[in-house]
Amino acid sequence: KAEKEGMMEVHIYIGTDSKAPRVQPRKYGYVLACTLKGKLETKQGFKETKGTYNRATLEAITEAVGRVVKPSEIHIHTENAFILTMLEENLDRWEQNGYVTTKGEPVANGDLWKQLKEKAGEHLLLSEPGKHEYSMWIQEQLKRVTTNC
Repeated sequence: KAEKEGMMEVHIYIGTDSKAPRVQPRKYGYVLACTLKGKLETKQGFKETKGTYNRATLEAITEAVGRVVKPSEIHIHTENAFILTMLEENLDRWEQNGYVTTKGEPVANGDLWKQLKEKAGEHLLLSEPGKHEYSMWIQEQLKRVTTNC
């Protein structure tokens, strides 16, 4: 996927309080960063959900992408390599197949994948796997949220 002319570059940094695969209550957070008029601007969001690590990551990405209003090149930074692989390799095919796998099964978290695809619209989504510059900060914020409950 090549960069589209004139698109704004946006970075979304994702973090969750747990990478455990089972369904459980968990918290996630994201930082949305872009440079406007030469100045770094950031927005963030933190929420609680009940689901798997993949679902929490996908919720965070979907929510953050939904906050980007102008068509942009969006770099998604997360340690969840599975979600990034599915985004890159399967999302377009799933949309064409009605969010059903090649085996005829419903896609896991199909509701969120569909929302993400709709919110992505004119954006170009790019994967940036691994730890990122906001990893530790998001973890600290998620712990702070936990201790205030």
